Amino acid sequence: EFRNRDSRLYASVLFPFKGWYETNYGTDFIYEWIKNGNNESKTGFNFRKMSPLENDANNDGQATGDYPCIRYAEILLIFAEAHTQTTGFDGQTQAALNQLRERCGMPDVPTSLGKEEGLNLIKTERRIELAGEGMRSDDLSRYGDAYWNAQLNNVPITMPDGEKVLTMKWDSRMSLRPIPQTAIDLNPLLATDQNPGY
Repeated sequence: EFRNRDSRLYASVLFPFKGWYETNYGTDFIYEWIKNGNNESKTGFNFRKMSPLENDANNDGQATGDYPCIRYAEILLIFAEAHTQTTGFDGQTQAALNQLRERCGMPDVPTSLGKEEGLNLIKTERRIELAGEGMRSDDLSRYGDAYWNAQLNNVPITMPDGEKVLTMKWDSRMSLRPIPQTAIDLNPLLATDQNPGY
């Protein structure tokens, strides 16, 4: 199930019982959450990306490593999307995406895509490349896709404690966040600029 996939999957996700090797511990070991009732993996999968690969956590289990604000991969994706929106899916867009994909051993992108097909490919590349970096919600808001008006159902299961998995409905107002009341209190003129639905 996890073999022969995009290498970014292996760089981003720590599978159940997968050895965590790129550390200063000298040998492979199984990465586990702290064993208590409040801190455990609910799925067996954890994010490996941006997690510290060395022993630099404090006693609370909080890492002290730096977290990048922006990566070159994101710059390539921003360029590819903007260029496709304005010019179409051409050689410059393909070169940017191929540079990104070459790094992780993936084949070149198709050369004969139209604008919409190209944008869909770029959306997929953003979802894969930037997984776990906190950009997905903003991307979905920016795209304004039908996703926002669809009913989203979680996996139809009941948790071991009997808790039911929720069914949630997203609507278009959720594509924008409300202007915080604290900001409106500081500048009452913002009250008339509040985003729709809030």
